[in-house]
Amino acid sequence: MKRILPVLLMAILLASCSSLKMVGDVNMISSRNVDSKTDYVLIKTSTDDSKRNFKKNKAATVDQAINNVVMNVPGGEFLKNAKLYTDGKEWGILGDVWGLTESANIEGFKIGDSVLIKNSLLNKGKFTKGVINGFKDRKTCIVKVESGDLKECSFTDLSKSAI
Repeated sequence: MKRILPVLLMAILLASCSSLKMVGDVNMISSRNVDSKTDYVLIKTSTDDSKRNFKKNKAATVDQAINNVVMNVPGGEFLKNAKLYTDGKEWGILGDVWGLTESANIEGFKIGDSVLIKNSLLNKGKFTKGVINGFKDRKTCIVKVESGDLKECSFTDLSKSAI
């Protein structure tokens, strides 16, 4: 009897744990209107790591989960080849992000913009010239500086330049 009780308790605990379950597999999903006459391009392909993606982009509703994925990709408009996941309380989504690359604009900056980078520790309050090469997320971007090196910069350290 003493051996059965711990095994029974462990079985109950494992059975009560909610696990991540795939709810659906859809061809295309969006929380916004999509113009059928516009030529959208594939911006970012999904990686099939559903558990990590779920933790990163989980939301209380499906449309919030879609927006969490789409809005984190500059120019993103909708998802194709999407998979919906739930843990019983929250939703997560995985898919290929499609959109318009020329509309990639975060904090007023676009890819190719000439910028001045202020970094008081390295440049003692001076500015370094560079060009935005890409976006990492909604707070940082990758800038190619004059020396040709790529540098990760916060948008708060940038100002537009008319180089």
